[in-house]
Amino acid sequence: MLPASRPWPPTRSCSSIWIPASRPERDLFVGQFNNTSAVGAAITLYRLSIERSKPDAEREAGYQDRDLTTIEGGLKQMDRRYVAKMDQQLQTYWLDQYVALPAAQRDNEVLNKWLAGSDAAAVKSLVNKLGGTELGSLDNRLKWFKADRAAFEASSDPAIQYAVAVMPALLKQEEQKKIREGESLTARPLYLQAVADYKKSQGEFVYPDANLSLRITFGNVMGYGKDGVKYTPFTTLEGVAAKETGEDPFDSPKALLDAVKAKRYGGLEDKRIGSVPVNFLSNLDITGGNSGSPVLDANGKLVGIIDESDLLLKVDNDAAQFSSLVGATMTARLETLRPGASMQALRSTLDRGLTAVISEAGVFHGLITRFDLLNHLRRTLP
Repeated sequence: MLPASRPWPPTRSCSSIWIPASRPERDLFVGQFNNTSAVGAAITLYRLSIERSKPDAEREAGYQDRDLTTIEGGLKQMDRRYVAKMDQQLQTYWLDQYVALPAAQRDNEVLNKWLAGSDAAAVKSLVNKLGGTELGSLDNRLKWFKADRAAFEASSDPAIQYAVAVMPALLKQEEQKKIREGESLTARPLYLQAVADYKKSQGEFVYPDANLSLRITFGNVMGYGKDGVKYTPFTTLEGVAAKETGEDPFDSPKALLDAVKAKRYGGLEDKRIGSVPVNFLSNLDITGGNSGSPVLDANGKLVGIIDESDLLLKVDNDAAQFSSLVGATMTARLETLRPGASMQALRSTLDRGLTAVISEAGVFHGLITRFDLLNHLRRTLP
């Protein structure tokens, strides 16, 4: 993936993506509504209760015993980001998008039944109803984390009732997805052989596709020098203490500063550097692929993006530029989309050969490529 402010290389096809307007947008709106905090927690918890009734080896991935710690951790972390009014605003936004679709496209039977209408009043009524959930409380979420299926199906909590109502449709979609993926696996070898044969006929080769695969890079831990200044390969605890100001972000705990001063390393020191290593410099790649890496300042604000193409442009005919800092190499002028941007806005960005940088008020949320969008549609289309 290239930075958002630069189009893809001209050697790569940039033909427009055609997306049918009906099902993808409907599924996007419904899916996002189902992923709002309270409703999403209810769906996850109810699905967990269903899977727990099966032997561990027969459960769906993500709901086995090995996954329970992750699920419980997610329920606890929800406390850090959950604000009831904000959750209701998100629910309202996605329901508004759904009811604004043409009547023929508003064909989600469960949601239609719960809405009991297709106007703002219906949306408000449903959001208010779901506002009665008790899943905003961590104690209640953890209680339901251990509940069985029967308890969910007897519950009067509105979010849980919705989860119980929508689950058959979600399970059907999941089964359809498995069928599509199975059919794709059957056809893929034939497709890849055809690609290989065509490339061979053109005197070209097929290179491995790194998407969704493990990527390995190698290099050396080493320092570098510039303008008479030498940067050693490792930073140490003494460097942490030397930067201490008493103010964020250089406000280390007093116990740590005292331990550094007394050289009490607790057995963690490396005798080769005479201290505890904190971080290191290396000549490794800056990214694991070509998707680009966001560059954030000390306050976590998005200030740019950098990838291999930025490096190539920087070092063109001047190997000394390999010592340049990230800030001098990155692409700083970005085109961004808000997390709530429409599918149309996303398609417009991707159709211009750009990568969608998702950011709002300087807060970086992620990157979306054409590949990401196509994968999303493959997973969600019935």
